[in-house]
Amino acid sequence: MSLAIPASDGWDVFHQLMREGDLSARLYPDAYLAALAISNGWRLVSFDRDFERFGGLQRHSLCSGG
Repeated sequence: MSLAIPASDGWDVFHQLMREGDLSARLYPDAYLAALAISNGWRLVSFDRDFERFGGLQRHSLCSGG
């Protein structure tokens, strides 16, 4: 097991997503996970379609048809 740690610009990416997205509080954790993935060059895999709102995020949707 390893701990996912944001790259050096992780918090900058998080704050950028927060500013651009005008997000409600319920989406803050999604923004953090998106920033973690973006800053480290990872692909995020999720059933949650809310991640579609984050530009620059490489993602794979597990929803049918996604």
